[in-house]
Amino acid sequence: MTAVADERVGGFGVWYGVTAGIVFWAAHVSGMAVITPFVCHSGQYVWYHVLSIATLAPTLAAFLPSWQAWRSDAGLGGLRFLGGMGLLVTAVSALAILAEWVPVFVLDACAS
Repeated sequence: MTAVADERVGGFGVWYGVTAGIVFWAAHVSGMAVITPFVCHSGQYVWYHVLSIATLAPTLAAFLPSWQAWRSDAGLGGLRFLGGMGLLVTAVSALAILAEWVPVFVLDACAS
């Protein structure tokens, strides 16, 4: 990579890659708990899907800067490490969001 490309890899992008998955997974868990009374009262289950997509999309978007940092050949070990951690955190967080979304298709959250 050129020096210009390596400058784009670092900074905000790599930290977004490391932290976004955790933040959006936490927002998903909290959001699912907060909207459940509304969904049960109104019967509009679409809000579970809206929330899941709204948190999964930016989590997956964190994959790109993490991948770029991990693949960077600038010789910066810290940048490569943060990129690898970002890939790991993004993958685990995306899987957690998906694991919380799948039961919406199978189970009734409002069943007594």
